[in-house]
Amino acid sequence: MPADPVAAVTHADPYPFYETLRAGPPLAWNESLRLWVASRADVIEALLLSPGALRVRPVSEPVPRAIAGSPAGEVFGHLVRMNDGPAHTAHKPALQRALAGMDLNAAHADALQVARLVPEAPLSDTLFAMPIQAVAHLLGFAPETLPQVTAWMRDFVACLSPLSTEAQLQRASIAADALMTRFEAMAAIAPPRHGTLLAAVLSEGAAGSPPSRALLANLVGLLSQTCDATAGLLGNSLVALTREPDLRAAAHTQGGLHAIVEETARHDPSVQNTRRFVAEPVTTAGVQLAAGDAVLLVLASANRDPEFNAEPDRFMPIRTQRRMLGFGHGVHACPGQALACTVAAAGLQAMLARGIDLDALRERGWHYRPSANARIPVFD
Repeated sequence: MPADPVAAVTHADPYPFYETLRAGPPLAWNESLRLWVASRADVIEALLLSPGALRVRPVSEPVPRAIAGSPAGEVFGHLVRMNDGPAHTAHKPALQRALAGMDLNAAHADALQVARLVPEAPLSDTLFAMPIQAVAHLLGFAPETLPQVTAWMRDFVACLSPLSTEAQLQRASIAADALMTRFEAMAAIAPPRHGTLLAAVLSEGAAGSPPSRALLANLVGLLSQTCDATAGLLGNSLVALTREPDLRAAAHTQGGLHAIVEETARHDPSVQNTRRFVAEPVTTAGVQLAAGDAVLLVLASANRDPEFNAEPDRFMPIRTQRRMLGFGHGVHACPGQALACTVAAAGLQAMLARGIDLDALRERGWHYRPSANARIPVFD
């Protein structure tokens, strides 16, 4: 068994441990982590629907101290997923409408075309390159810039992790500055390339006004969510195919690929947990939470709660009522869920077309990248 819910993220099989958490108190104090742990679906839903009392960042530290005042800190401070209240609502509607208006069949075709052009590389690097380059293409980046965008984004996401070193954080700031500069240049083109996500987002703003740095920062944020979360979704979908040979026939159709990816997002999600910070006293599940407390919401455990999904431990691509919390819930629900699954399905299709030997992959095995919340396989 893992030592705690954070160690569980990169454990070979954390789900029996999550089951023991659900069998315990609805909110349990973890002394080693110094926070409360929520593992049941109903409790986590209630916490996610309490944005006034529980926030995504500590009130006293809206930007991590390690990056405050740096280019990475500026981007972090503008991200809607790292803010509550007016700062959260200022730009999320534009992103929501732009993403909701996408033609997902066309996005799949575009993402597949881009994924096919990603050069052969170690499989664990390809997991990142395919989704990042697909979304960068949809945003409007030129084909020749896509490898550089991948490098920048893999550097940038270090600022989102508490495990990053000083050197990684410095590279994250360099990448943040480069990405903001590139987005400013692309937005200055009148108008940006028709049909791109960038054009769709900018069309939601005031006509004739240049986009704010806050809005551009959230486009960087869209790419950053693609980086780890979609890489993990793609990788865990590949793991599902190695473990469940009966799924392989379904992987020959676009619909089958999407069903596999969507069930992976429930069954073995790339985002295993998230945190909330208590801004004002609140009682949840009979527990009085004090201002300053931190709560770990184990989303992957909630997805396997039998009160939330029938037969939760079975991998079932066809489910009549699939419920999941890995993309959030309430005001902080991720608006890019459909795009993430589409991009991951296109990447999976491109990988399988390269003739990956799934049985050999299973024999060699895999482990998971060090992380406090992201489950991303590294294939041996």
